[in-house]
This record gives sequence, C-alpha cells and structure tokens, in this order.
Amino acid sequence: QHFLKSSIVAAKMIDELKKLYEDGDLVLEIGTGHGILTIKLLENNINFISIEKDKKLYESFVSRHPEISDNLICGDFRRIKISEYGHRVIIFGSFPYIITSEIIDKAIKEYIYVKAILGLFQWEVARRLTASPSTKEYGALTVSISAGYEVKIISRISPENFVPPPSVDSALVVMIKKEEPAIPHEYLPPFAKFVRRFFSFRRKMIRNSSRRLMIKGIDEEYLQKRPEELTLDDFVYLFKKFYGDEE
Repeated sequence: QHFLKSSIVAAKMIDELKKLYEDGDLVLEIGTGHGILTIKLLENNINFISIEKDKKLYESFVSRHPEISDNLICGDFRRIKISEYGHRVIIFGSFPYIITSEIIDKAIKEYIYVKAILGLFQWEVARRLTASPSTKEYGALTVSISAGYEVKIISRISPENFVPPPSVDSALVVMIKKEEPAIPHEYLPPFAKFVRRFFSFRRKMIRNSSRRLMIKGIDEEYLQKRPEELTLDDFVYLFKKFYGDEE
C-alpha cells in the first residue's frame, strides 16, 4: 500500500473537500493510514468517520490520537453499508488502489446515500472515469459512473508524494452526484451490469451483441456502431429497450 506523505497534496484535498462540504454532511474517509488526512479533517472541524482495515495501523493511530478514537473504525469499507451514515455521505481519501472498483461499485449501488466522492485514484483509472467515446480508455466504467455522477480530474499527482512511491502517477478526482441521474437511481446497478455485458463484446457491432442480449426494435442508426462509439444517452436508450420501455 502507498501512503500519502505530502502535506501540500493533503491541504489541496481538504480545500477541495470544503467546496463540497456543508453542515449535515458526513465525510467517510477510506483508509486512515498514517493519518495525514485524518488530522486535517479534525483541524477543519469536519464531521467524519475514518475506516482503516489494517489493525496495526488502526491501533498505532489510536494510541497517538486517543482524543478522536470515536471517529475511527477498524474494518473493511467493502463490508459496511453507507446507509448507516445518513443520506449525505462524502466518500473521501487516498484510496487503496486495490479497492478502487469496489468504491465505485458501492457509490453506484448505494447512490441515494452518497453526495460525492473525492479522492486519489491511479492516473489510468482517472482517465477511464473521464474518457470520451471512441477512445481506448472509454468503457463500461466510464458509462456506469457517468450515469449518476459528474466526474472531473482536478490534478495529476506524481509518485514522490507517496511512501513508498508507486510506479505510476495518481490523480485527484471528484465525482458529484447529478441532480437527476440518467435513469432512475434504483436502476443504476442493473444498468452498470448491462453496460458491462455490451463491453464484453467491445469490437462487435451492436447488431450482433443486441442479438446475444435478445434486444429487439433497435433503430438502425445504433446497429452499425460498436459499444465504444456509443454515448451515455445511447446506452440509456438500449437499456430502456432491454426492459421494454418504448419511451
């Protein structure tokens, strides 16, 4: 695991967080680590809970800062329910790269409880999150997250800001919940699964993959395209056809 060590990057992250944070919000920090962000959350009077999976790291931080032990949890983010923390949760942190996909999946599955996500991702993941159609980075991840969130890369972060330094660059990324998702929020998880199935036939024409998925009545303009050429609106159209919604 690579721990953030730069106080400059940490300060930048808190500045960006304060643009999102309002009274009544709860910041859920994923990965206390050595506490560089946790301490800044405390110093800025931000309502937060910090989760650390590694028991030794958790115990070490609590022993050094017993005054905030009530804000700390030793546990696995993947096993918690965001719903337990209210309807205005901001997922925040220097995310362990190994659980990036789980963080995004949870943000989709528990959409109504999440206000925003702000954190550090691998640079290539950030590129995929913000990619445009017909680029090599564009894929199911891009489409699935953009159905519910506005995604933006704030800055690129070099390896020397971490200890030990990773072999790749990172990015500070913000994802803000849309006022109206592209489809009703309860359909976001099946929509993500639906999109993944199309991208499993990435190089095939929609004519062929739609037959595999048994979708009928698709307009001719879509049939000659490949998944990587379709926009979010195009996938919403296909999803509605799949579910029999003709509107």
